[in-house]
Amino acid sequence: MNTSQVCPFCQQSNQCGENNASGCWCIRQAVPAELLSLLPESAKNVVCICATCIATFAQNPQDFAQRISETSLGTRN
Repeated sequence: MNTSQVCPFCQQSNQCGENNASGCWCIRQAVPAELLSLLPESAKNVVCICATCIATFAQNPQDFAQRISETSLGTRN
């Protein structure tokens, strides 16, 4: 799977549709700035976060951030 098709948080498919005529679903999805701030610089404006991670973050931002900080993602820039 192309890395642009993988959620940077859970490593599952992000269902990116940037090559679709209507564009990617994430263009119409509100993504909290706090969630975007958890992305490493190299992933910002490059890959989509999956809908599941967006929803999980919305339910409990602190828990999500803690879980991410405990992975290697939290230490990459």
